[in-house]
Amino acid sequence: MRHRCCLRGAEQWERLTGDTDVVGATVRSLPTLDAWSYAVDVPAMEHVRADPLEARLRHEIARSLREAPGVEAVEPEDEETWLVRGGTGGEDLMAAVCAVLDANAEPVARVVHGD
Repeated sequence: MRHRCCLRGAEQWERLTGDTDVVGATVRSLPTLDAWSYAVDVPAMEHVRADPLEARLRHEIARSLREAPGVEAVEPEDEETWLVRGGTGGEDLMAAVCAVLDANAEPVARVVHGD
């Protein structure tokens, strides 16, 4: 995982893997957005557009993020991004989303790579 500071006090955490399209993720702090603390981006969701896998991943990602320490609320922003409100750190959110991605890596890889 790589952590870096960005403009205006924002921070970003990136999961560096050999297959970012399958198990990659980015967590960004949102210091200028009052209602939400973090955005969690999951590139695999760009490719996963059919149920039951899409529904399962969306449910598991949201559940796992809600269970991270200090999280008050989670809401999807779009197909690939979840907004998180709460005082938890980016590392905890990254661990939460990566646990779901790792557990579902095989079916996601089949969709992403067409296997």
